[in-house]
Amino acid sequence: MNPDDALWTIAELAHFLRKPKSWVYDNYRDLFPYYKIGQQVRFDPAEVRAALRDVSAEN
Repeated sequence: MNPDDALWTIAELAHFLRKPKSWVYDNYRDLFPYYKIGQQVRFDPAEVRAALRDVSAEN
């Protein structure tokens, strides 16, 4: 797997967004597509970026 294809963890998404992990836990279900792998939550970086573009296009 190419490292660019790796799914992000909560911590990696928080770092990318420059938000605390607690903010991500409180908001990810409403804002970003996500995958549950067992009890872990993962995010596709391309889908996160697309969701952010969609939100910014609405404003």
